[in-house]
Amino acid sequence: MPYLKDKLHNFNQMDTERLGSMKKSLMEVGDAEVEIILRLGSPTTELLRIIEEKSISLVVMGSQGRGYIRELNLGSVAQNLSRHSKSSILLIPAVRE
Repeated sequence: MPYLKDKLHNFNQMDTERLGSMKKSLMEVGDAEVEIILRLGSPTTELLRIIEEKSISLVVMGSQGRGYIRELNLGSVAQNLSRHSKSSILLIPAVRE
């Protein structure tokens, strides 16, 4: 979205701060290796690139499941990663009310 291009630096800064807080929480819980990577582009494409570049063996991610049959309908990024990734994908379902 060209009209938001001038705000990209601010968005990246806010995201980096939020992810930094999450990273800190994860590292306090256990011996986790956490790296923050921000990229611009298609989420599926960029995640597949990162998985390949970093030789990641396991991806843990949430799935939204917004369809009529929520348990079977994954979000498009989760679905695409589970179909196209060379690594294992562990999907955590969204919290249901």
